[in-house]
Amino acid sequence: MATVSVSEAQRRDWRLIIWRVVAGLGALLFLIALPGLLALIEPWVLVTKERPGYTAEIHRFHEAHWEVIHGLLYGGCLLALLRRPREQPLLVQFFAVAVLIEVIGYGLVGSLDRMPLIILAIVVAAYPAPRALVSVSREGPVSMPLLGLSVLAAALLLPEVRRLVPIWRA
Repeated sequence: MATVSVSEAQRRDWRLIIWRVVAGLGALLFLIALPGLLALIEPWVLVTKERPGYTAEIHRFHEAHWEVIHGLLYGGCLLALLRRPREQPLLVQFFAVAVLIEVIGYGLVGSLDRMPLIILAIVVAAYPAPRALVSVSREGPVSMPLLGLSVLAAALLLPEVRRLVPIWRA
């Protein structure tokens, strides 16, 4: 009896390869290029240079604040997604919601920037399991204590948001 042997060639997972390139470059962009992790020490050591219309001295904490958002949150999400991205669609959903909140916030104060939307579109398009991004299924029940704390925190922050957002000042 003859045995038929079929060689199974290893198929490359191109979606995963493309995702790792996009996520790696995105993480480098957020961690190093915009303004970089060096801005985290800005409150103590002046790193940012003066330029016309911008006084670096009075923006020390502002620069560190944006580096925490861009570098640690955005770059950290993309860095965490380099390994087993299909198992962590919630991180991409968090990234998408955070970028959209930032864009809407900038739009409310009149300085809309399209670059975060372009980066978001590239990240979502490159994700290897796009159908998982529209799924909002949960494994367990909603934590009522955590939901209550979130609503309380939002209620306490609402007066500050009203003060800072120009369209709500009346």
